[in-house]
Amino acid sequence: MPLTTAQAFDSFVEKISPTDDQRADITAKRASTEKYLREAFPQSSTLPLKRVILIGSADRGTIIRPVNDVDVMAEFTNKDNIFEQYRRDSGAFLQRIRTALNAKTSIKKIGARGQAVRLFYVNGAHVDIAPVFKWTTSGFGLPKGDGGWMTTDPEAQAAWFSQRRTAIGSNLTPMCKIVRRWNGVHSHRFESFHLEVMVASMFSSLGSNYRDALKVFFETAPGRIGVSDPAGHSGRLDDYLTRDALTAINSRFAEALDRSRKAIAAEGRGITPRQNGSGGSSWATSSRPRASPCCPASRHSSGFGGIWSSPGSRRRRSRPASKTSGARWQSGSPSSTTSSRVPIDGTRSSLR
Repeated sequence: MPLTTAQAFDSFVEKISPTDDQRADITAKRASTEKYLREAFPQSSTLPLKRVILIGSADRGTIIRPVNDVDVMAEFTNKDNIFEQYRRDSGAFLQRIRTALNAKTSIKKIGARGQAVRLFYVNGAHVDIAPVFKWTTSGFGLPKGDGGWMTTDPEAQAAWFSQRRTAIGSNLTPMCKIVRRWNGVHSHRFESFHLEVMVASMFSSLGSNYRDALKVFFETAPGRIGVSDPAGHSGRLDDYLTRDALTAINSRFAEALDRSRKAIAAEGRGITPRQNGSGGSSWATSSRPRASPCCPASRHSSGFGGIWSSPGSRRRRSRPASKTSGARWQSGSPSSTTSSRVPIDGTRSSLR
């Protein structure tokens, strides 16, 4: 029996979410990373480890498949003012951590560049370690990639997102996952946290009708790209986007909006997710990326057409180990906007 469009979306969210085994791998990788670091930097060390916490999309619950890497923050104690040794050379700080981990683990490949130390695992997710010192004011000092330091605060980032989820509703998390998947098959032009801030700052409430919510997102997103850092450390989160990238992004938004409108109109005419005719009026997809016009399939496990398919190469862009843009490590305060209300699944869902 074919699924309804709403059921197809629920199935789609489940299929792009980590499996139980992947979630267990994330937990295990964080724990093993802390173990390695504590062995390498005990309290007797001149650079003692204070704590290791999960950060990023895995911590916020917005991570999607494939789970290629997991972010953790490793906070070090400024024992005997050790920071001064690295104040003008944060690269040496990274290399010290890399060298120590090489000596304490059986992991064959450990990289250090820019802002992070990466543990390359043969199986499961790699781990990116963001090594930091706590500033005496607010936030944390993270290697900047040029020998200097930048301020970041992933805990403020997580707290802000949690507050927005409380205000908007629990459907914020799956909505972010859906939009992140759309971004992933359209050249991955957005940094993940930037996109999540856009979504979380756009709505003041969010129901379970992801079809209407996506249409609202595609309508509104072009004017919400310039969101800012909620922790106040890094200004606007879109500063990595070039003029050409913005042009391409706005073109993709327009295409997606057109297809989502057609899909919603088709649903209103009673067309099911499996009836994905050439007119592009359905949300359906096929297991092959190039097939079908719009959204999640009622029965297929992978692949995205139309809104979910990139017109060019489907190859996933690998994420740089260096995190040189810094956007993933920063948090930001969304820009304020005017309000308009949109009915979502019988509830009142509104834009901020």
